[in-house]
Amino acid sequence: MVPPERLKLRVMGYTAFRALTTLGSVRPTRESNAMRRQAALRLHPALTAMLNGLGDTEFGDEFRQNAVTLSTQLLTQPRPDPGQALVPHRWMLERASGDGLPLTAAGYLKPVDARELAELLPEMRDYPWAGTREIDAHPVLAFREYLRDIKLVRRYKGTLRLTPLGRECLADPERLWRHCADTLIGDPAIFGGHCSVTLAVYAATADRTIRPQRIARVLSAHGWRHSGGEPLGDRDVYPVWNELWVRLSAVGTPDPEAGRGEFLPRIPSAAARALIRDALFEVVPDLDVDPDEAEAGAAFRRGAYRPIR
Repeated sequence: MVPPERLKLRVMGYTAFRALTTLGSVRPTRESNAMRRQAALRLHPALTAMLNGLGDTEFGDEFRQNAVTLSTQLLTQPRPDPGQALVPHRWMLERASGDGLPLTAAGYLKPVDARELAELLPEMRDYPWAGTREIDAHPVLAFREYLRDIKLVRRYKGTLRLTPLGRECLADPERLWRHCADTLIGDPAIFGGHCSVTLAVYAATADRTIRPQRIARVLSAHGWRHSGGEPLGDRDVYPVWNELWVRLSAVGTPDPEAGRGEFLPRIPSAAARALIRDALFEVVPDLDVDPDEAEAGAAFRRGAYRPIR
């Protein structure tokens, strides 16, 4: 995969800092008790790179508006209770505490534990599985490997055990939520980071399952291409989407009406959308802003994304 020619120059400016932009004051709806406010936000560097790179392309305004929608929701919608939103995560951490969770000789969860975890994963509700081997239940196996990949658990002498970070997250659900948010988006210096942040932005603002072919077109407009010059296709997006969905599908409880009529819908729950927002933005103090004098409406301004030094 060949990156945009401008990528190396841009990423050097954002990897260490994240970016700063200003969100105009948000007027609360009649149903909301949120206070009118203006806030400064740090953006994930991969989001910054996509906002800058799409610029005046055919997807620039659409992508920017989706980002505005998410940042507005960050300020106006309540965050879920991490303890309730991350039930599968906490189950695994609790079982891996102490002497650890015993594994089979081949390194898989034992059937009784695989079945118990499967009952907590929304992706397993309609999954055709006999309830015996973990290797035959891809959502269960993928979720366990995800927790290993983000350094919460590790294998040790035939058991699954907590890492020091895992013990911290078990003791503090807020710490677990923050870690899941911090590890949701890929490396902003490579294709995986740009693809995962684009998928996250569209998935969190759509009411239907997003189409990988459209994500490929957005990434192509940003400048990504194959080494032979061929445009990207859905086959380039699916591996990143599959990995991201393992992370999102285990968060919260999906709306049973969402995706009605779709085959195998992938629509994040309200809690998963909140996790995406926390992965993309961080509210920081802006002492130069007077909320009483701020204009209504949110706007990410062209060229306004710069590193914080």
